[in-house]
Amino acid sequence: MIVEVNIENLAVIEALHIDLQSGFSVLTGETGAGKSLLIQSLSLIGGARASADVVRQGQPEALIEARVVLHQEPAKLRLASEGYGDGPEYVLRRIIKQDGQHRIYLNGKMATAALLQDTIAPELQVHAQHSQQRLLEPATQLELLDTYARCLDLRGDVEQAYKAWM
Repeated sequence: MIVEVNIENLAVIEALHIDLQSGFSVLTGETGAGKSLLIQSLSLIGGARASADVVRQGQPEALIEARVVLHQEPAKLRLASEGYGDGPEYVLRRIIKQDGQHRIYLNGKMATAALLQDTIAPELQVHAQHSQQRLLEPATQLELLDTYARCLDLRGDVEQAYKAWM
């Protein structure tokens, strides 16, 4: 769950800070109000591919920061095993530079977009136009199946046993 978001120099957004309350949040507004940019920044928090064209014109870099609370044990266990803390709260910082380079920090330690996709993205419930296409991703299908079968704990145990064996 995203608790707080700070965005600087992302496209037309100079600076924006949002505190999200627990529960259901809805973004509405007129065409061109920036809803899609906010959704894009939330996707970047989840590890989506970043490109230099999102940096505000005339600025050297765009910044997206978020405070996220994770509830899924496998994600927390993985982050803890890789030295990102034992949660449940994590601070994410993503910097996208004008020259196309970007950096990701999770709790102050460098991270990868793939790590965000595996751990943070599944907990971000952003529903937008065409978001149902995520159901075509094998990782999403596996997550839904394991949740339905109530075997997330077992999956975490198997993952730990596999890592120990390796």
